[in-house]
Amino acid sequence: MSCVCNCCVLFTSRYITLATRVKMASSTFLGTLGPFDPDSEDWTCYCERLEQFLGVNGIDDANKKRAVLLSSCGSAVYQVIRNLVAPEKPADKPFTELVKLVRDHYCPPPFVTVRRYNFNSRTQKEGETVSQFVAELRRLSEHCHFKATLDDMLRDRIVCGVRNPSVQRRLLAESGLTFKKAFELVQSAESAEKNATEIQRSVTVAVNAVHIQKSPIHRRSSCFFFQIEF
Repeated sequence: MSCVCNCCVLFTSRYITLATRVKMASSTFLGTLGPFDPDSEDWTCYCERLEQFLGVNGIDDANKKRAVLLSSCGSAVYQVIRNLVAPEKPADKPFTELVKLVRDHYCPPPFVTVRRYNFNSRTQKEGETVSQFVAELRRLSEHCHFKATLDDMLRDRIVCGVRNPSVQRRLLAESGLTFKKAFELVQSAESAEKNATEIQRSVTVAVNAVHIQKSPIHRRSSCFFFQIEF
């Protein structure tokens, strides 16, 4: 009985020591990484956050990178990794290979034609500013492989996709139009329209106030039995 108790005490002591070490180790890390959630984040973004986490904590060793990945990705993703490398173990695979395996699983290589179709079909939505429009275009261009022609493609989508017809005509009339110039012109037009709307609203409020001040004032006098309005 004494031997069993001593073993329990020894096991508990070792467990507490290990837990303390893990807690101390985790508390020395700068920032947090968290598990990968495929429903709210794509693997590319997670890998970028992983690289930032590794960089800020000075982790350059490939084995340590693999350990951080496997211990941080979450139980569901770890199970996926185990299935992808079976019958081998995840800890036996290089860090870069694990990253590629998960990327190919969650983010299979896209068809360039489909991605370019989505890009070229995008137009400015109602209530969407040109800044928001261009940000969405940049997102859609990620797998289009435009490379050096990206600015030209963005310029063309602004010209073809802008909602305001008068602004579109102005863009079409510009000689040697660049993406930067097109973006600035649409942005200036949006700013001018917004300012004009605010001025018109202010003028309307002022006119209504003057009209109210000039309207006839009804005075009331009362006598003992009835009131007379004149």
